[in-house]
Order: sequence, then C-alpha cells, then structure tokens
Amino acid sequence: MNRNVLRQLAVLLSTVFALAVNAAANALPLNGRNTAEISDSFNVLFVPAGYVFSIWGLIYVGLVAYTIYQALPSQRENPRLQRTGWLVTLVRLLDLGADLCGPGGLYHLPGAALSAREPPPAAHRLAGDAQQPGQRNVDLLLALRIL
Repeated sequence: MNRNVLRQLAVLLSTVFALAVNAAANALPLNGRNTAEISDSFNVLFVPAGYVFSIWGLIYVGLVAYTIYQALPSQRENPRLQRTGWLVTLVRLLDLGADLCGPGGLYHLPGAALSAREPPPAAHRLAGDAQQPGQRNVDLLLALRIL
C-alpha cells in the first residue's frame, strides 16, 4: 500500500474512532461518568458557562471537513497534507486515549497528559503546587494548554 494512501486511511480511521468514542463518552456514559461529571469532579476556581463548550461542535465540523478533504484521491500527493496527516492522527489517538482513560480516573496516563486534559504529576511538582494530583491548578492548566 502506498504511504500516502496509508496516511489518508490513518487520518480517516483515527477521526472516526475518536468521534465515536467521544460521542459514547457523553451519551452512554463510559464507566458510569460522562465528560461533564468528570469535569465537575475537579476543584477549580473558574468554570466557563455551559454554552462555551458548544465551540466543540464547530471544531468537530472542521475536523470532519479536513478528514474528508485529505482523503480525496486528488489530495494524495498534497505536500501540506503529507506533513500534517500523521500529526493529526497522533492527536486524534491521544484524544481517543484521553476519552478512554478519563472515565476510569486514569488522568495521568501519557495520552491524557499530553492532550492537557489533566497535567501530569510532575507538572504539579514543578509548579510547586500543593494540591493533590487529581485536582487542577487553573494557572498551571492554562499555561500547559497555551504551550
């Protein structure tokens, strides 16, 4: 199989699986807790209003549009898509891992930490954070997301 076809297929499959698991995490919920319940379990000082999270609908529309566009045969040799396709696949897999690990309380696994769903324990120590590893430090979390 051609390397470019493999990249296109990897982006397509990782997007489909990530969207399916994300939908399941909110609808079923996985391990008895949906995404909102997991978020509410953290002691945070600032929580945006619920409508703020509607931006994810637009993000997912863009992701699906990108996935379809990059999967077109005419885009197989596109150098920009060749450079970004594997990175998009990696991010989708990390998001998939975070969605699977989050409901079970496994926030500190590498995929969940890299996607900045919850900072790793080392980040708490580096920041001199006295909180327990399961609690968020708002300033630290914002800094990690900006990076």
